[in-house]
Amino acid sequence: MTTDSSTKFFDQLLAIKNSPEGRLAVLGLGVENWQFINWAIGVVGIRASQLILIDQREPLVVPKQYTDLLDIDQVSVVGGADYLQWFLTQKADLVVKAPGIWSLKNELEYYRSQNGEASIISSLTFFVERFREIIVGVTGTKGKTTTCSLVAHFLGDPSLGKQIEYCGNTTNISPYQFWTDLNNTLNNYIFVLELSSFQLQDLGYAKLSPKYAGITNYYIDHLDQHNSVEEYHSAKSNIFEWQNSGDVIVVPLEIRDIVKDRVGLEVDMVSPFEDGRFNFVTGLKGQHNQTNINTAAILAGRVFRDNNLEWPLSVEYIQAKLDAFDTPKGRLELVKTVDVKGVKFNFFNDNTATEPDAVCACVEALTQSPDKLMLILAGKVKQGNYSKLIETLESKKSSILQIDYCGQVGAKIQAMQGLQSIDQSLKTCLSTNWNYLQLIQGYHLQPGQNVNISLSPGGSSFDEFVNYIERGNFYLQWVANQK
Repeated sequence: MTTDSSTKFFDQLLAIKNSPEGRLAVLGLGVENWQFINWAIGVVGIRASQLILIDQREPLVVPKQYTDLLDIDQVSVVGGADYLQWFLTQKADLVVKAPGIWSLKNELEYYRSQNGEASIISSLTFFVERFREIIVGVTGTKGKTTTCSLVAHFLGDPSLGKQIEYCGNTTNISPYQFWTDLNNTLNNYIFVLELSSFQLQDLGYAKLSPKYAGITNYYIDHLDQHNSVEEYHSAKSNIFEWQNSGDVIVVPLEIRDIVKDRVGLEVDMVSPFEDGRFNFVTGLKGQHNQTNINTAAILAGRVFRDNNLEWPLSVEYIQAKLDAFDTPKGRLELVKTVDVKGVKFNFFNDNTATEPDAVCACVEALTQSPDKLMLILAGKVKQGNYSKLIETLESKKSSILQIDYCGQVGAKIQAMQGLQSIDQSLKTCLSTNWNYLQLIQGYHLQPGQNVNISLSPGGSSFDEFVNYIERGNFYLQWVANQK
């Protein structure tokens, strides 16, 4: 079984296609919406003349891979700084919005008040509506990518006999690329979707949740876009808010009380470690990753059970699967070790730790006695609460050899620690190679000791870089030069 009987949004899309006057507006022309447009034209049959493309950027730039997709002269284009004014005076049959534009902007709220809450929806709506019962969705402030990667890895067992596709958020892989025929049931697939708070906020207007859902944690993030902590957490909760009888939501024990009153009576709520804590030997550092492993195992187990298969949830079986698991890129990823006179300098890429709670997890993971830590903070402040990070740095100060303070984040933390602020960019900080013999002498390091060096920025990349990928590559190039 792959779908509920109701496919009203998909039917609405077909109605637009079949009407000479049908109009589909696409708000925000990022990667996700261009992938959707490609499917809407190539598979559904939406015509260029039916499209209204709305974006702040002007003039409209069509990505190279889509230049043959549509005749741009037939498309209605709305652009420029006042692009949202369209929503105050105009109307389409349906609006598909990019996740990067805040859902609660005044113009969008006005449009909904005139045309209904579900008049502006996520581009993922049609896929989740049609295939929700073969979707494993994972959200959370941190740990989404690791948990999704683990779920996909566990489900890749030959006994399940399914094609596993990990899509969404950070993968740049659209699930629509697999829906190449509107009559295709995709019965041989399981989709693992990494879902951000922005994607879930938009899916909430369509009242859709995946059959299998997991939440890694409820930290505080994205307050530079969400209006409040409550709004942010409410957006995340859409991953289970609209689940049906027989569905499952997996949450760690520490947030069980936050969500239990909102989970439907017919939805099975499960928490890792309810029946004991499993600890595994793995390259995934930190206790939080033990929770991620257990969350992934429970989700995979439910998929196996629903396909009439026994999922061997033994410690031995999961450990064997973990032995063959590659750590996700940019998440406490060990990228290089330099051995100098018996002292091992281990370089970690934790570039996706863009908010303070994620940096706390890094500090906890990389200061296990007798290991020492050299921490690199950087980036643009995202309005999160840095108090817990200050407390963590204080509690671990005996294990922290050095902190490099860069960007707004560095300045903020220095100020909170009562230190004199040093205005330094990440590019300046990593402009030279380190003298490891001087470090060994200066910090009185002994053979056999591990020194963990980690870029765990605690802020976004947009102060110095185009995106976090460019920042990560800059760091990796610096690491590659270390000898």
